[in-house]
Amino acid sequence: MVTGALGGDPFPVGVPERRGGLCLVRRVRGSAGRHHQSPIGVDVSSTYRILCLSHDPATEAGEYRTPEAAEEAIAEGLSEHPNCHLMIGRYSSPLVELGCPPSRHQPTKLRCVHGSTVWVDSDWLRLLVAAYQSPDPAVQQATKTGRHLCLSQALLGRLRLELGTEQ
Repeated sequence: MVTGALGGDPFPVGVPERRGGLCLVRRVRGSAGRHHQSPIGVDVSSTYRILCLSHDPATEAGEYRTPEAAEEAIAEGLSEHPNCHLMIGRYSSPLVELGCPPSRHQPTKLRCVHGSTVWVDSDWLRLLVAAYQSPDPAVQQATKTGRHLCLSQALLGRLRLELGTEQ
């Protein structure tokens, strides 16, 4: 089932659902930042890092306790990255999600336009990387017509260390 930025949110808050032996739990979002529950029901907080995708590979440009703090830092501007393409990574050890902040706060002109941060699960990003690398013409065409303007093949390549897709 698709969730998050690509579809509805099918799980009630904090209520586990078993599917095929896996325990799935919807992450809880609140004003204090994003939290998710582990399968055993323990809240786990996240760290938010600003990632500069103008560098190859992407570099870190700051660490924050909430997504709002990272968004605010980008909106105020980062003196060491004045003309760079910035995104926000949510980490709970590995990269869990990638957020593209509001377009009005980006110091560079981008192909994407949105009024709030758009979050994509890292698993979907890995699938998009695989699709970009696919020799199948139908899959290649899908990458050209899909709705992922924030994440070109070149930008995803710069996230290869964060996504674990380096070959």
